[in-house]
Amino acid sequence: MVKNIIQLSVQAGKGDEVKEIYQRHFQALRAEGDKIQGYEIYVDDADDGVVFAVKTFDSAEDFERHSKSAALESFLAELKSVLAGPP
Repeated sequence: MVKNIIQLSVQAGKGDEVKEIYQRHFQALRAEGDKIQGYEIYVDDADDGVVFAVKTFDSAEDFERHSKSAALESFLAELKSVLAGPP
């Protein structure tokens, strides 16, 4: 099992929107045949501008394929609209 953990700096109050973007794109990735097994989103209680995303894959090969998918590019383009800085 491979876990990809990312800390995101998001615009204040956008934690729920980040969750919605992940949910929408997770469904699209799975429909495309992506091997992502799941994801979890954590919003820092002390600072809602800090969000952690944890994505789970069965193997490093599945993660590599995911990293190069067209659906991921679409996801990243939408996610950038709520970021306060680079992930």
